[in-house]
Amino acid sequence: MRKVLLIILDGWGHSDFKESPTPGNAIEFASVPHFRELYDHCPRTRLACSGVDVGLPADQMGNSEVGHLNLGGGRIVPQDLARIDQAIAEECLLITWVSRFSSQGLKAERGSSSHRWPALGRRGP
Repeated sequence: MRKVLLIILDGWGHSDFKESPTPGNAIEFASVPHFRELYDHCPRTRLACSGVDVGLPADQMGNSEVGHLNLGGGRIVPQDLARIDQAIAEECLLITWVSRFSSQGLKAERGSSSHRWPALGRRGP
């Protein structure tokens, strides 16, 4: 039986963007000899962790919580923002659900849900 080691590097990320002035791969500048040895000599893969690949809208960046939820679920788990967008698109958004959701308050200036309120004719806090 072949042994496999699964290493999840939460927060390391990887970007194909390598142009100046802000390269997208901080790890490229770090001193990580053990990681570099594994990376250069062992099989590996990268997982998509944003947008529709993790149940978010196409233009939405992922985060640690979303990544963990999808890894644990073993499938794409639709996130609240994508579910709200889908309900709006299908015109089946129940006003009681919106009222319950809005009563919790939207604290984020950007991110998980605050930018969709204009589509509902409401304003966030």
